[in-house]
Amino acid sequence: MSQTEQVPTKQTEYIPIAEIADRLDCSRDTVYKAIAKKQLPCVEVGDRRIVPRAAFESLMQGEKAGSMPDPEEYAKKIRIAELNMQLKSIEHELAELTQ
Repeated sequence: MSQTEQVPTKQTEYIPIAEIADRLDCSRDTVYKAIAKKQLPCVEVGDRRIVPRAAFESLMQGEKAGSMPDPEEYAKKIRIAELNMQLKSIEHELAELTQ
């Protein structure tokens, strides 16, 4: 895969850091800090990080409603998103190996 070739992902499944920063009107560094603090889950693809769109939208819905989600419930949602990403990766690898 060449350096200019992008890893195929569904645009609706993942959201790039730059888009999150733009939507939140903050710097990319701020988004990276949130990822480091486990406030946002991410997937590393080479040197690029992407966030599950569902996790980001869930966070935004809590802010729009005027309250953040319960930290324990949000942590569970993040863990579920992480496990789903791992599962998709395993399914993809399995499909490649069985071809």
